[in-house]
Amino acid sequence: MSRIKPRTSTYVVLDGDVWEQLDELRAKAEQAEAIAEVQNKNGASVRADEAVDPLSAWEAYADAVDAANADGLKVVLNDIGSGRWRDLVAQHPPRDGNRRDQQLGYDTDRFPAALLGYVDHDTDRRTIVEPVMSELELKAFLRDISDSDLEAMYVIATNLNRAQAADPKDVRSLIARRSSNET
Repeated sequence: MSRIKPRTSTYVVLDGDVWEQLDELRAKAEQAEAIAEVQNKNGASVRADEAVDPLSAWEAYADAVDAANADGLKVVLNDIGSGRWRDLVAQHPPRDGNRRDQQLGYDTDRFPAALLGYVDHDTDRRTIVEPVMSELELKAFLRDISDSDLEAMYVIATNLNRAQAADPKDVRSLIARRSSNET
């Protein structure tokens, strides 16, 4: 029997103040677009020194996003397989009286870190495969990243394990997001 390759996705953890810089550039691009729209709507002639170029502003934003992604930490996540997923869920039962836990079927406070830190010692199947880290380094990484990065990676890992994959025979699947370089 051949081994099935895991479904894979990549998340980029951006450094420091990059989010703030990107937000500023995006706001400038949106503002330039709004000003240009008003100027075009009014049909008023605009002096060269008053003209705004929303295309250049959006290009500056896109370049900054590309640079941030290139400089950020790339985290490659894999699915862990259905049996391991079910075992992990069973190890984190929902708390009594917690509505969200009851809806999802697991302890929503402890399960995200358990999923992201998952390592099967028998097969070396793990959720986070890159960057390569020891279990101790992985625990420290998950403890030290921002809550928003942790949540984003948890959502990706959950989708890798739970979301239905696109059917390659279905033409509509061609517009689905790519989950690995092989698809």
